Order: sequence, then structure tokens, then C-alpha cells
Amino acid sequence: ELPKTGDTTTGNTILFGGLFAALGAFLLRRKK
Repeated sequence: ELPKTGDTTTGNTILFGGLFAALGAFLLRRKK
């Protein structure tokens, strides 16, 4: 079996990156 550490790290990075970008865009749109 392949180690999951690499996939988990990449998945978390993409997941958190997407959530952070969506949250940032949402807050910016609400402020204007």
C-alpha cells in the first residue's frame, strides 16, 4: 500500500486553500 501522508497533505492544502479563498472572497464582497 502507498503511504497516505503525501496525499493527505496535498488534499488538506487544496481543501484549506479553497476554503480560505472562498471565505476571503465572500468577506470582500460583503464589505463593498
